[in-house]
Amino acid sequence: SADDFFNHERLEILGDSYLKFITTADYFFRNPNMKEGAMSLMRAINVSNSHLSRTSKLKGLTLYQFNTPFKLKQWLPPGFTCIRNNANLVANNMLTDGSKQRDSESFKQVMSVKNISDTVEGLVGVYSLASGPVDAARLLPWIGLDIDPNVLIEKDKSVNFEIPTTDEDIQLSSCILRNTDYQFNNFYWLRIAFTHSSVASENYQRLEYLGDATLEYLLIEFVYCRKPYFGPGKISHFKSVMTRNQTFSLIAIAFQFYTHIRCHSKLKLDIMDSIQNFKEILLDNHQDDHQPDIGHFANLAYQLYTSNRYQKLPKVCADVFEAFIAAIYLDCGKKLRTVWKVVYKMVQRIL
Repeated sequence: SADDFFNHERLEILGDSYLKFITTADYFFRNPNMKEGAMSLMRAINVSNSHLSRTSKLKGLTLYQFNTPFKLKQWLPPGFTCIRNNANLVANNMLTDGSKQRDSESFKQVMSVKNISDTVEGLVGVYSLASGPVDAARLLPWIGLDIDPNVLIEKDKSVNFEIPTTDEDIQLSSCILRNTDYQFNNFYWLRIAFTHSSVASENYQRLEYLGDATLEYLLIEFVYCRKPYFGPGKISHFKSVMTRNQTFSLIAIAFQFYTHIRCHSKLKLDIMDSIQNFKEILLDNHQDDHQPDIGHFANLAYQLYTSNRYQKLPKVCADVFEAFIAAIYLDCGKKLRTVWKVVYKMVQRIL
C-alpha cells in the first residue's frame, strides 16, 4: 500500500511457512503425548494475525512500517529541520483549528491487523533467508512467540530403539533406499510413518502433522530462491498445487507407498481398488510399449490429475507421504538439507 517498487509480499509467504514449520516442530518435541488436533489449535493461536500484530506493537515494530505513499510535502531533506519557534508561530497565526487537526492526522498511518502481522512474517522470512532456519529461530522469542530457539538445532542421527526388526521393516527400508537413496537408521520412525490409526494407537498422525509443515516450508523456500521472478500470486498458486493432498497422494502412489501401509483390511481393500482404477486410467493414456518408471509415472499421473479425468485419490496416501518426510527429518537428526534431497528426488518431475 506504500506504492513503492518493492514490498514484503513474497517474504510474507516464506515467513508464514517458516513460522508454521517451527511452531509445529516446537509443539511436536515439547509435547510428545499431545494429539495432532490440540497441537494444531495451539499453533493457530500462536501464529494468528491478532497475536503477531499485538506482539509487533509491543516491540514498536509498527513505527518502522511504511504503509502509506510517500508525499513530498511531508518530507525534509537530511540535515534540514523546521525551526520550532517559526513553526509554532505559523501554526498558531495562520492555521484554523480544522487545518491543525488535518495537518496532525496527515502524519499518522492507518494499519490493519493483517498488515501488521504480514510485516512480522516478512521480517521472519528475511531472517530465515539471511541466517538460515536454525539461527532465525532466535528472533522469535524476542518478537514475543513462545518458541524454543534451539528447537531446530541439528543432532546426530537418531539411534535405533530396542524394537524387534521384522521382514516387513527390512523390505520397506530396502524399497525406500532403492527409490530415494536414503537409508533409515531407525526402523521405529519408518514403521510408525506407515501405520494407520485403525490398527494401532501409535500411528502416523503426529508425524503427518510435522511432515506437512516441513514439506510446505521446504517447497516454498525452493520456489522463493529458484524463481525470483515469481510474484506473490504465482508463489501462492504453487503452494496450493504442490501442498494439496491430491498431489502428495500422487507421489505416494508413484513410489508405491500404498503397498506398505499397515491399516485395517477393509480400508486396505478400498485403497487398493481406488488406486487400481486410477492406474488403469493412467496406463490407458501411456502410449509406450514399456511400463513407465517411477519418475515417468509421477509425470503422467500429474498430467492426468490436472485434466480432472479420474476419481479422488485416497487421502491416506497423502498422510503417509507427509509422515514419511517427518520420519526422515527425525531419523537424520533434523538436517533439512538431507530431507530436501529426498523430497526433491520425489517431486522434481512435477515441480
